[in-house]
Amino acid sequence: MKNTAILLCVTAFFVACGQQPEPVAQSEAETETVEVGTEAEIQEIQWIHDDFDAAAALAVGEGKLIFIDFYADWCPPCQTLADEYFPRPDYQQFLSGVVTLKVNVDNEPDMAQRYSVSSIPTLVLTDAQGNELDRVVGITGSPEEFLVVLEGLGAN
Repeated sequence: MKNTAILLCVTAFFVACGQQPEPVAQSEAETETVEVGTEAEIQEIQWIHDDFDAAAALAVGEGKLIFIDFYADWCPPCQTLADEYFPRPDYQQFLSGVVTLKVNVDNEPDMAQRYSVSSIPTLVLTDAQGNELDRVVGITGSPEEFLVVLEGLGAN
């Protein structure tokens, strides 16, 4: 606001003197800034839905492990993960290192049974062949605390 008032006064002065003012560079507040850094470079994770074979093929091709989110549409903690945790930049960064697979236990009961899922959400880390490496059942603590738990998957 102050800059605008000064600019108007300077412009009025030059107009009164019969001269055109030189263009004024935009202030930092008026210029568009583009964030540069790891968070800006992270793309939203694309989940594979209910298709282990597609996830396994991608895991083999990219040399990554598979992160399986067993969930149901009617499950409030599952919705919390999907809506509040997974979209966060820190979770996106973590998930970029694995192939992400969402398995709806209502659509894929055989897959849930294969991994002995008896409670949801259940998050399972597997190799590309589907061999379970580790799992977390439920969510606990703050999003930051829970991310530490997920980052520890497979460390045993």
